[in-house]
Amino acid sequence: MSSIIDTIRDKLPSALLEIGLQGCSAEELISISRSQQVSCLPSVYQDLMLLMGRRGIDWILDADATIQSLTADLKQAVFAEFRWMSMAYPQDIFIFEDHEASTVAFFRTRDCEDDPAVFSNWEAGCFRKMADSLSGYVLRMTEQLQESEQERMKSSQEWSREILHLVYRYDPEQDEFVLIPEI
Repeated sequence: MSSIIDTIRDKLPSALLEIGLQGCSAEELISISRSQQVSCLPSVYQDLMLLMGRRGIDWILDADATIQSLTADLKQAVFAEFRWMSMAYPQDIFIFEDHEASTVAFFRTRDCEDDPAVFSNWEAGCFRKMADSLSGYVLRMTEQLQESEQERMKSSQEWSREILHLVYRYDPEQDEFVLIPEI
């Protein structure tokens, strides 16, 4: 496992460790990548899921994020929502976090990066970049578990201020997320 996964594991709250982490299998990772029709999964994501893909990851991300919840049906529902909103979107995304299909977190798989940027769908048919790397995103969410409720709200507000003004649209011609200038 990578050192970032070791860092995340070291920062997990004792309550989560007490109930026990349960990882998924390599075969399940292959199955989920096939079901979402992507050719590769980042090494950071694979290591994270092998550690806690069946139990633990959903607690950290505060969303449906276990191997059992990330299905082809989820991706189809998200794409249908994007089409309904007339949003352009890349086909190579892998949805790793679901908030009832209305908001999802995903990364691109096109370049088979080991630690890709994390995006989320956002209001008005746009996207926002949640973090420059998947490991950074998960580490930030893990650290928030250690904070008191008051600290967590303050930290979340600061994080939101950092990313809320960075709104993107997907440009199919460039096959890239393009920053929309502030108005």
